[in-house]
Amino acid sequence: SPGYSTTASTKLYLVPWHNSYNPISTTSTT
Repeated sequence: SPGYSTTASTKLYLVPWHNSYNPISTTSTT
């Protein structure tokens, strides 16, 4: 996964399948 923007990360955070791929990303956004 390349560097996502803050807005993109937020949208992906809402997507359940994204959590399975990169749960760390969600933690970083919070």
